[in-house]
Amino acid sequence: MSIWLTSVEVSQHQPLGCGSLLPAGCEGGAVTTERAHMRTSKNNTQRGLGRILAAGAVAMSALLLTSTVVAADESSPATTESSTTSAYVYWSYWSGTENSEWAFGQKGGGDVTPADGSVEGWAYSAGSDGSISQPPRIAPDFAQICGNTDPVEGKKQVAVVVDFGKTTVAPAGSTPPAPDYDCVTADPSANGLQVLGLAQPVRSTPEGFVCGITNYPATGCGEQVSLTAVTSEEEVPASAADASTGDSAGVPTWVPFAIGGLVIVALAGAAVAVSRRRNG
Repeated sequence: MSIWLTSVEVSQHQPLGCGSLLPAGCEGGAVTTERAHMRTSKNNTQRGLGRILAAGAVAMSALLLTSTVVAADESSPATTESSTTSAYVYWSYWSGTENSEWAFGQKGGGDVTPADGSVEGWAYSAGSDGSISQPPRIAPDFAQICGNTDPVEGKKQVAVVVDFGKTTVAPAGSTPPAPDYDCVTADPSANGLQVLGLAQPVRSTPEGFVCGITNYPATGCGEQVSLTAVTSEEEVPASAADASTGDSAGVPTWVPFAIGGLVIVALAGAAVAVSRRRNG
């Protein structure tokens, strides 16, 4: 009677299929539980890896979207009122003053006879139009330009400054040369247009309107451009070698992709490390 009760007790406390005579069956249940735990751990690791990679993909998408928006914003033309207003650029005529400043010529170069020791200026710009003033970007300094040129008896010396203008107003496909200057020795009666012709090759109309200097621009005679292009600031190159011919400064388009790739690699490495720690 006592043995029967003991058997019943044991059967009530052992897993199904396990008895006092079958200890191996009980051990099999423990192994099955451990394997189930390992599968759960592996699934958790995989889900964690998926979350990390998903976060990396979201970060990469945000980075590329931001880069695209910024690039589009920088490349889009301004839509302000001034960008829709036009102005004409042409070879304007200027004279240097005693204060080493430029004065816009109220007459054409063919109607002015510069004096000995004077400074003449020509600028491919908008000239003088109300608030717009685009004189040559080199100061009218006779001593600096003609200081090393010996005078010739019976002739006059005139300093000539030629500013080919900014890249923003350059004709399509053209790059303006660096500003230039010469010390011209001419007859006392030579007018401004003739003095310019002794310094640089000139293309002009029969009426004496200058259309090109040293074949710049090669064609046309007074072109219409936006007011924004005329008024934009641009540093004067000291020489043609100093003129920048590269692309505008900015972040290259490949940089966001490279950064995004590094982010993905780093996140994947972190996920692998987490997986190894859990399985170890």
